[in-house]
Amino acid sequence: MAPFILTKTRFEELPDELLLLICEYLSSTEILFSFVGLNSRLSKTISGFCRHVVLAQIPFKRFNYICKSILPQIGTQISSLVVSNDWKGVLSKIFLNYFGKQMSLIFPCLKQLILPTYLIDSLASFLDCLQNLPLLFEIKIMSVYEMGTSSTSQQALLEKLFTANNNRLTSILFDDDSLSFSYKNNTDVNYLHIENLVIELDCLSDLHRLLTDLPQLKSIDVAINGEDLEIDEDIKYNPIVTLKYFRLRSFIQSWTLTDLVTIFRRIPNIEELIIQINTHYDTRLIDGEQMYSHLSSLLSLKKFTYFLQFQDISLVDTTDVISSWKEFQQDFICINSDDNESIILYSLPFSYPYLTLRYSLAKNKNFSDNFGYEVKCLTLYEVSTRIAETFSIINKCHRMQRLILQIYPEIVPESFQEIQLRKLPYLTFFVAFQTLSINTDDFKRLLEAAPNLYHMAIAYELLDSLFASDIVCNLLGRRVTDLLIGITSEINSEAIPIFITRLASVCPSLKHLYFHSKDSKNSTESIILTVLNHLSKWNCLISFGVANIKIDSKILTQGIREWIIENSNLHDNDSFLTDYSADTFRLWL
Repeated sequence: MAPFILTKTRFEELPDELLLLICEYLSSTEILFSFVGLNSRLSKTISGFCRHVVLAQIPFKRFNYICKSILPQIGTQISSLVVSNDWKGVLSKIFLNYFGKQMSLIFPCLKQLILPTYLIDSLASFLDCLQNLPLLFEIKIMSVYEMGTSSTSQQALLEKLFTANNNRLTSILFDDDSLSFSYKNNTDVNYLHIENLVIELDCLSDLHRLLTDLPQLKSIDVAINGEDLEIDEDIKYNPIVTLKYFRLRSFIQSWTLTDLVTIFRRIPNIEELIIQINTHYDTRLIDGEQMYSHLSSLLSLKKFTYFLQFQDISLVDTTDVISSWKEFQQDFICINSDDNESIILYSLPFSYPYLTLRYSLAKNKNFSDNFGYEVKCLTLYEVSTRIAETFSIINKCHRMQRLILQIYPEIVPESFQEIQLRKLPYLTFFVAFQTLSINTDDFKRLLEAAPNLYHMAIAYELLDSLFASDIVCNLLGRRVTDLLIGITSEINSEAIPIFITRLASVCPSLKHLYFHSKDSKNSTESIILTVLNHLSKWNCLISFGVANIKIDSKILTQGIREWIIENSNLHDNDSFLTDYSADTFRLWL
């Protein structure tokens, strides 16, 4: 038998399939930083990653290198670009320092731009630089937010957005985490180029004013998050004849059929209509015959999807609800809450990726059997500290990406049958921001079921209590890299160093660590100093911040950077950036 000979293989000799498999475990910036410019073979292999570039969760020093040395090389290949501020509020400013005046020269083939986690002012600055990009027709804005006083108004921001890139944008898409806008008419201008819009608005009048200024829309997805449904009498109610797709989401306001009819009259050629609303008292919204009468006389629908939460069940005879919807060529289901205080009426097939529901409604078996597969983001409120009660619901949502639980400690847990929680491979983000306690064993089971959960927003008191379990600590250390900790009450300054020391031990792989203090009286300087003292234990840390704080004027006089160097293992020649604005401290490493 011939002897077995071990041969060495160079990295670039690996087959393309294996190289691409390795790249699946790396971020976009890690791929660019590691492989661009090494040799022609590797550059060709990763060409797909050069077309779709994500600048996010990246260390300060590496970001500068990529902007200076890599993006100019591959800029002509980039068709989709993500430029994230990652809660730091400064990344986009540095990006614009490199490319602001020459964006169209560096990225001439850019078709789609995605901008996550921007303040209003930083987003406005970015929009000002979008000029003469011949192929850029779509922009997606994620988690835009407002802190303190902005020099740019919401109205001015929308006008900048509607006219960006020399009026070339046809699709403007905000995600569900962005702020709600108040919109006033621009009487001199109609934005005829905008065809697709996803946005959150304050009230119904904002929607009508927007429809007046965007008369060539083909699709609109709008959430209305305020509580005022009164109509401005000065609005022009011109029909939008080009509109084919309309989706309305609004669970804060109490809607009436009259409110809906004002919308129906403006969209005569609509083909697909999706309505997700709430009402306290208008029984006409639960009467299928009345709804059919208005829809059939005003619209020519090909597809109708309906989801209604009705709050005052005493006004409704629930036994006759379904029979009134027989004119529609689809099935409807009506579900009562366990406490008989509210009902849900919805059409099938179920197609609502974002749901916010009372636990007493969501747990209804008929309901969960129908909604689970489609759900991407689930918010359950009025949940007890025994979150295992929700596992039967969560099992139906095995494609869920985000889970938000609003836990009320005063709710007495019900007796329930323990069930096995199935794997949740898509769940990456868990939020329990306002609760002080939770059943530790239940939380352990949730962590075990979610191997890819890496992002958590959690209350300080809750996380502190979970540290008592070694098993939970082990799971947290293996899972969590992005952590937002909410401090909802005043805490003892002596407890902060103990907590952060424990946190550094439990979660050594953190990349992003943020605190949000509800009460600015908390000893936030103690939080900053303790984290600085533990930087050597967080070798992967990219960013750290504390929001809603007031830093001592003496520190500001000295200079934030100098104060950090004086109280940490960082030195003046180290590459890091610090910022303090809008009552938020940030450190970018």
